[in-house]
Amino acid sequence: MVERRLGGQPVRQIIVSVDPTETQHSVAAAARKWGWHGHWQWLMGTRAQLAPVWRAYGIGVRPTASDITHSMAVYVIDGHGDERAGFLPPLAITRLVSDVRLLQG
Repeated sequence: MVERRLGGQPVRQIIVSVDPTETQHSVAAAARKWGWHGHWQWLMGTRAQLAPVWRAYGIGVRPTASDITHSMAVYVIDGHGDERAGFLPPLAITRLVSDVRLLQG
């Protein structure tokens, strides 16, 4: 959705997995289900590999009997790797697009 609002300008999106059992197949199926298009990558790994990323970005992860409960946030990170903005649900798409445009401009 953000890329469409930016007129098709590529935005690199990185999704951090909260499920260490995910595979390339399950990730591709999820992307199709949610209608994701564009330049995105899904960061997958073992719990030991993902846990430091969860801590760094404040992602709370709690497995339940039938699912995984987790927090959600969207960060805008510039080309130098610096966080420039952060968004919590409900996601303010207009504001997110505006912040991305500022970095691209």
